[in-house]
Amino acid sequence: MLQIDPTSPRTCGVDANGEPVRLGEISTTGCFVGYIDEGGVDWESREEHDVSKGSCALYDAFIVWNRTGGQLGPRPNGSAILDEAGILPEYRTKAFVAFGEMVSLARVCSAETRAIQAMMN
Repeated sequence: MLQIDPTSPRTCGVDANGEPVRLGEISTTGCFVGYIDEGGVDWESREEHDVSKGSCALYDAFIVWNRTGGQLGPRPNGSAILDEAGILPEYRTKAFVAFGEMVSLARVCSAETRAIQAMMN
């Protein structure tokens, strides 16, 4: 069910194409605008915003730590990262699941890239 989030920090913003939108409208990409974040970016819901923002914050921290071979210290603390990103507790599990899917996809893409490079050599 599509609904406007009453905790939305803004009532108007921009959609993915840079067009102005208001809460409750349909964006130029065909999505319902139920939440607009602090930066003025539209989302279908606070859940979509938090899962996307949280999973990307986790992935970014993992990539930085992994690329240095763990030389930046201990493995990043996922809960602390989500706290810092301001992710609501009810959406954290979904953010961790989305993060896991991102890592799996990155592994597949990386393996395919290496296979293509091997065939070209």
